[in-house]
Amino acid sequence: MANLKKVYENCTKCDLQFTRTCVVMYEGPDKADLMVIGQSPGATEDNCGVPFMGKAGGRLNAVLSMVRLPRPRIHVSNAVWCRNHDGRYNLPPKPEHLLACNSRLQKEISLVDPNFIVCLGKEAMQSTLGLGINTAIGTMRAKGWREIHVAGRLRNVLVSWHPAYELRHSEEEKRKPAHERNFVVNKQMADDWRSIAAKVPHLLER
Repeated sequence: MANLKKVYENCTKCDLQFTRTCVVMYEGPDKADLMVIGQSPGATEDNCGVPFMGKAGGRLNAVLSMVRLPRPRIHVSNAVWCRNHDGRYNLPPKPEHLLACNSRLQKEISLVDPNFIVCLGKEAMQSTLGLGINTAIGTMRAKGWREIHVAGRLRNVLVSWHPAYELRHSEEEKRKPAHERNFVVNKQMADDWRSIAAKVPHLLER
C-alpha cells in the first residue's frame, strides 16, 4: 500500500491533475475485512486529504455510530482519488476519470483483500463491478449481498446509497408538505448498514 500511495501521490493520468488540491487517498487499515468505496472527494476532502470528511462523511459517521461499527476498523476509499468541480460546485467524476483510476482501485482492493465490499453510489458500483453507466443503482441495491468476482477472487458485495444522495433526498422531502413526505432512501440506507454490521460482528464495538 505504501508503494500504491507513492505511485499515485502525483498522478497525471487524467485532467483532474490540473484542478485538485491534493490526491485524496484512503483512510483505515491497509488490510481490512470490510472496504467501503465512495465516489470521489469533495471540497472538504480536497483540502484535508482524507476521504468522507464533509457533510456526507458526517452522515457516514452517524450510521457507523448507529450500528456500533468503528470507522478506524474499515478501509474507506473512493472510486476516484481526485476532486472534480467547476470552480464552485463538486461534480461527479466523468467516465474517463473512472477509467483512469480503475486500475488503482482494483489494485487497492487486491492489496486490502476485504471479504466484504460496500459500494456507495453509482460511480463506486460501476468502477468496482465493471458495470455500464446505464446500470440503475436502485436495481443493484435491491439485489442485496452477492458473491462477485472482484480483483482476483470472490467477495461479498453490497451496493447502497451514497450518503450525499441520502442527504439531498432528505432535504428535498423536508421541503414537501408533511402528508407527501417519504423518507424511504433514509430508511433503506439505515437498513443497509444494519445488514453490513450483521456481516462483520467481529468488527463491532462491544
